[in-house]
Amino acid sequence: MRSRRSGRQAGRGQALVETSVVVAFLLLILSGAYAVSAYANDQNTAAAAVRSGARYAAELGNTGWQPGDSVNPTSADESVISEVCNIANTMPNVVQTADFTITVYRPQANANGSLAPTDLQDIYSVVPSTCAIAGSPAPQYLNTSGTGCVESNDTGGYTLDCRIQQHPNEAHLGVKLTYGYRAPTPLFPLTLTASAYAVTALSPEFS
Repeated sequence: MRSRRSGRQAGRGQALVETSVVVAFLLLILSGAYAVSAYANDQNTAAAAVRSGARYAAELGNTGWQPGDSVNPTSADESVISEVCNIANTMPNVVQTADFTITVYRPQANANGSLAPTDLQDIYSVVPSTCAIAGSPAPQYLNTSGTGCVESNDTGGYTLDCRIQQHPNEAHLGVKLTYGYRAPTPLFPLTLTASAYAVTALSPEFS
């Protein structure tokens, strides 16, 4: 009798352990699937944000720049940053303390329009909660070009004089968003740096 009871208890214990392992494995799979789907949802929102920003930048163009005016692009880029950030702020899984940068650039080196290190680019660190340009690190205006720009003494970055809107040679403009993503599931603690970009041609001005 005792041996039978012991055998039954051992069998029940083994079944309980096996069930616990299976349940834990299923929870891990479900958490992983949820984390991936949440990431895909945030990426869709990020893609919509940069598309909207690129369209807005295309309409702004060079904001009516004329030779002799300042070529600094910050005033134009601020409006683009606000457009991108206001949409990106709807992403629920952005890491507020991670790097959140918006880059406005001239897509030139890569055939698919993605940002290349040699492209003219304006890089802004942004505070996600307020959409304000962060004071630190300061904005970076990288690279200069002797072609496709009006002025020859550019200070770097995608300056206004490079944003040509004369048909049929309108310049192109890209917008890239880089942000930190953290999965909302504690069982699947996925954290990564993600990005999305969009490219469009500037709206032409006919003279």
